[in-house]
Amino acid sequence: MNNITEIEEFVKKNYSTMGLKYIVDKFGTNTSRVARMAKKYGLSVSKEARSKICTNAFDKSPEKYNVNHLAFIDIKSPEIAYILGLLWADGHISKHGTGHYIVCSTTAADEVDLEKVFSATGKWNKYIKPHDPILHPKWKPAITFQTTNKHLFLFLETMDYTNKTGCSPSKIINHIPEDLRHYWWRGFFDGDGCIYTKGTRVQINFAGPYEQDWSFAESLMKFLDITKFAAKQNISNKNHKSSAFRFCSKEGAKRFMEYIYREYEKFPIGLTRKYNKFKSFDFTYKR
Repeated sequence: MNNITEIEEFVKKNYSTMGLKYIVDKFGTNTSRVARMAKKYGLSVSKEARSKICTNAFDKSPEKYNVNHLAFIDIKSPEIAYILGLLWADGHISKHGTGHYIVCSTTAADEVDLEKVFSATGKWNKYIKPHDPILHPKWKPAITFQTTNKHLFLFLETMDYTNKTGCSPSKIINHIPEDLRHYWWRGFFDGDGCIYTKGTRVQINFAGPYEQDWSFAESLMKFLDITKFAAKQNISNKNHKSSAFRFCSKEGAKRFMEYIYREYEKFPIGLTRKYNKFKSFDFTYKR
């Protein structure tokens, strides 16, 4: 009796609290059908229900894995929040056969700082890959932290980590407790952000793909009361597409850096070189 009317009625009554996967499994139907029904009636899953659904769905033998997926779903540590920000900048998740991979790659020069963070959250595999100095003279050796965990993969998938190119990370930012969100931003800054000066000018810059939705950065600017900022799309002479989000005022840069490095003395998480660069800047206004 699992006809379209029965499923549709169930979707209307239960989608907002039970979510897509529960309904798909209950009726043995496909995800696209249920998703279309939810869209038809303007249904969505609330933040509270999504958190409960994720916890219940993925509460399966975390001790079997080198990295505990439940710690990423119910976020309570600065290290977890930081890694989620770094993963959005320099990581990716993928599925190959029966394997579900969570991968983060960055410059090998930051190995010591990052190993402290990753090792605090579990046992990640670590690889260092040197680059051919003849083929790629400007490239630097890379370090990769990787783990396989189906439940962590599925959670990150619900948080849009498989669709970062044209998506905002607002889901994961909002999922993180407010008192830990600055660690997400610290991780994101360590991956895709930079700060530099020219004369008396200080600029914070974030790099991203051409289709990047920068609304999440605009929301932070509003939260920090930073009014001068801009998002820009770029196409190089070689047709390389990218985008950037930047703000240039000293006061704005100071507010942002003080926000992401809040509690640094207590939790010195992240790239030491970037923190030292922030501490070396003179943010006072000079005529």
